[in-house]
Amino acid sequence: GDALIFLESLGGKEAPNNFRGALNITYRFGPTKGHYKVRVKVENRFQSSPVWNVIGTIPGSLPADLDQPVVLGNHRDAWVYGAADPNSGTAQLLEVARGLGQLLHTGWKPLRTIYLCSWSGEEYGLLGSTAWGEVQESILRRALAYVNVDTGVSGPHFQASGTPSLAQLLGDVLGHVQHPESKKPLSEHWSGKLYSLGSGSDYTIFIDHLGIPSLDMAFSPRDAQYGVYHSVYDSFTWMETEGDPDFTYHVAMAQLWGLVSLRLAGTHGLQAPLPMNLSIQAEAIEAYIAEIKENITSLDFRRLDEASSIFKAAAATTMAEAAHLSQMGEKAPHEEITALNERVGLVERQFLLSEGLPGRKWFRHCLQAPGLYTGYAAKTLPGIYEAIQAKHWDLAQSQILAAALRVEAAAAYLAPSSWPQITVTV
Repeated sequence: GDALIFLESLGGKEAPNNFRGALNITYRFGPTKGHYKVRVKVENRFQSSPVWNVIGTIPGSLPADLDQPVVLGNHRDAWVYGAADPNSGTAQLLEVARGLGQLLHTGWKPLRTIYLCSWSGEEYGLLGSTAWGEVQESILRRALAYVNVDTGVSGPHFQASGTPSLAQLLGDVLGHVQHPESKKPLSEHWSGKLYSLGSGSDYTIFIDHLGIPSLDMAFSPRDAQYGVYHSVYDSFTWMETEGDPDFTYHVAMAQLWGLVSLRLAGTHGLQAPLPMNLSIQAEAIEAYIAEIKENITSLDFRRLDEASSIFKAAAATTMAEAAHLSQMGEKAPHEEITALNERVGLVERQFLLSEGLPGRKWFRHCLQAPGLYTGYAAKTLPGIYEAIQAKHWDLAQSQILAAALRVEAAAAYLAPSSWPQITVTV
């Protein structure tokens, strides 16, 4: 078609393999040899339309003042057919719902409330999930976690992004689900890397604005975006011939999602410490600080380093308490487990900045956010990072203090009696 004429005219360096299509030409970066100009006519239709979220609820057995809801979400709106994005994830959400329904028929009941959320308006700017998150404060003020699957399957390689405290839980669950091809545990095929969350899917409101621990999972191609992304070719025909012909990766993702949800929600009558590891969170914070300090000599990081050490010690104390209560089994005092889970389950909120990040107050998490110039990709310690990039050194120093105060607050929240030396200024 018309595109061939313009692609053939491009000069410059040859494009790498992941930038090449299937036409019988040499793909190049440009510019055009003849310096052609292209006139593009764009026709848009502007209209207001309703956005419908569909929310299913499985009530937990804990009273409302102790409940810590678990929220599962996938958006169902697509640019065109959306067989991979998002409806591979939509099919898996429905399968998780079906599985939970079968458990309910056996008499099982979750300890914590589970919300199954089908979002709309995601492709137009995360509208459905963001609006719901902003108006459902009564539901979400005590939410334990948000687990997102968007494009559930577009390739064979498992990848995940999320809050570091959920990494151990994810690794444990991966050990109980078979890889569709090798039949070995998926944990043997996972790099162990839990990437930081930025934006680009419906977890954004939950982690970046509300401070709710979040997880995003997908089976994807290893090195490049799948070739039919956001196009008319993202169809059922593509999925059943190229993406996942036997739909075995769909099954594996539904199993993963369901098991993660069950571990987080718990079972009525069985009180246990939450499956979250805050020592991994502490290690992640240390790594964030080490990364941002590289080649920076003009800023004072001592307060942030000290805050990180205090949080690491508080996390270790808390995890030791959790291990002790787990070893006690049914003999563990319920009031002690309840108090522990209150701290572990809600501590992520302590990383929120009341004033938000500089220049974008809606993004409030001091540990990660989408970069200003990185699209969806995350930047850790974003307030500090963006100020350094802009060479606003006074702002960078103030953001170091702001982050240190939030990390100190998290440490004090985790282990208040163990750390009387912590003084938090807010």
